[in-house]
Amino acid sequence: MESYNTPELASAVMLIDTDAIHHNWQELTKLTDHRVSAVVKANAYNLGIENVVPTLYKSGCRVFFVATISEALATQGCILAEFHESMAQVYVFDGVVEQQTCFYYSDNNITPILNTPKQFDIWLEHTKNSGENYPCAIQLDSGMGRLGLNMKDVEDIKSGKKFDNLNVQLIMTHLACADEGKDFPKNKEQKANFDKMVEILDYKQAKLSLSATDGLLLGEDYYYDFIRTGIGLYNRANSLKPILDKVNLKLAVELFARIISVKQLNKGESVGYDATYLAQDDQEWIGTVSFGYADGIMKKIQADNENPHVIVKGKPAPIVGTVSMDYTTIKLNNFPNPQFLEGDWAYIGGDKAHLSQWVSTEGEVYGTAGRRVLRIPYGHFNPNKKLLDLPNIQRLFNCI
Repeated sequence: MESYNTPELASAVMLIDTDAIHHNWQELTKLTDHRVSAVVKANAYNLGIENVVPTLYKSGCRVFFVATISEALATQGCILAEFHESMAQVYVFDGVVEQQTCFYYSDNNITPILNTPKQFDIWLEHTKNSGENYPCAIQLDSGMGRLGLNMKDVEDIKSGKKFDNLNVQLIMTHLACADEGKDFPKNKEQKANFDKMVEILDYKQAKLSLSATDGLLLGEDYYYDFIRTGIGLYNRANSLKPILDKVNLKLAVELFARIISVKQLNKGESVGYDATYLAQDDQEWIGTVSFGYADGIMKKIQADNENPHVIVKGKPAPIVGTVSMDYTTIKLNNFPNPQFLEGDWAYIGGDKAHLSQWVSTEGEVYGTAGRRVLRIPYGHFNPNKKLLDLPNIQRLFNCI
């Protein structure tokens, strides 16, 4: 399907500003005094590993985090394809689940993050069988209740001594409530738990990572050796608003979709599934946008948010009716000659239309955008002028 998703055929387009990603990396590097790494899990928050990773690598990033081994291989593959060598260290949150996957890590400069005593055993056996003390990392459960060793696991591993010589390069944890601020009791509790478990393990060569993107809010005491920045690299997550006076982050993504139909309804006629919206005006103009919940819009935006809208030719167009899998309907009565808007583009999100009006973070839309949304990277760090010069794509900018 993807091979047919071209600018000429696309009904929805995601423009990815690689210059903005580079800018955000530089800003976060300055803010943290170079204590920053990049999280590119979930296909780089669905922007495309191939679009994001080379930009970050060219910007100076050398430490990447992903969720799965397949994502790690794709990350290293992108770097090798672009630069013909890789100095990147890629960490995998999943760790090693099967003995036969260990070679994918050790053969490709990929480091597993060990989460359970069983994963310790798997990796130790691999290093013994191969005769190489390959690097690994450790995740500690300091209070998230998800992945990582708890205090009992830590004490058992240390008392057993068989893991004392593991080549541990990193010890990390994940904060449950970082967006609540540094004085929030849970954050203080997890930091204290992490420090205690690190002290027990006593891997003195290991670097430490306590926080992800929202840890930027907590101050230098929570930075440790580096912050794992994810959504902050790509757009302004709402939770980061308190520090935007210290760091100038740019939105790196803009999202557009085609208006494929415009029709006139009489007062009282219904729109969409379940007839949740009835035309309120005589001769009410309704546009249908080729972008539904399969593409990233939340199905329940009408119930959960006040006055959600898209932008058409610089003006808001309210979303009406139920969002379906493929389509979203908008009211166009405040436009002159709305019948001529068919074929134009609606601006779904970006600097001119913050999606925070109807989702908790813009990343929720970008992170769920379907495969049929065409991703187009552009900018100095990933130029795509040929694509952007196409008349079909140039028309995107006329709708803002």
